[in-house]
Amino acid sequence: MVKIKGVYDGEHVRLLEPVHLIPDTPVEVLIPESAGEESQERAFLERLVEEGLLLAKEVSWPEEAPFEPVPIEGPPLSQTIIEERR
Repeated sequence: MVKIKGVYDGEHVRLLEPVHLIPDTPVEVLIPESAGEESQERAFLERLVEEGLLLAKEVSWPEEAPFEPVPIEGPPLSQTIIEERR
């Protein structure tokens, strides 16, 4: 058995390497598990970027403010929760 990579164009699988087969030769196609909806969308977007139809944009997350606990009055919150569960 020979392993050949290909690309699915929405209708047909196009092989990426030349293969000499007799017409109508049965073949088996194995689809990687990573071909989920999210990875398919990512591959589609990467293809659009490669073809110049979409500009790549770096994702930047807003900087988070340093964590500061909110002071509360009274007994510790954990103690209040334990008492309410009883």
